[in-house]
Amino acid sequence: MKKVMLLVLVAILLPLTFARADYLKGYLDEIGDTDHFLINTSSDTLDVTFSYPATAEFWVLVLGKSGTNLGYFDLSEGEVIQLTGGGKFILVIISQSGDGQWTASY
Repeated sequence: MKKVMLLVLVAILLPLTFARADYLKGYLDEIGDTDHFLINTSSDTLDVTFSYPATAEFWVLVLGKSGTNLGYFDLSEGEVIQLTGGGKFILVIISQSGDGQWTASY
């Protein structure tokens, strides 16, 4: 079941928005809505800092370059996600409740 979910998620993410900036933003409309971006870094450690509406609950799924699930992060437990090891990372922002604009800086 987990492999099927991962394959479905990777299929959804194929038309990625490739980011080459240090500041990104998006908007999630409702529960279950997602947004995503790619970070390609040569740095061994990179902090990505998120902001989002206080009335919402947003999570971030981090995938490695081969689609490997590196973890789910509840932004209410910490708004900074540290990416380590360099390379390509896909970050998927997911609304667990609420809606609104999110930003990410790195």
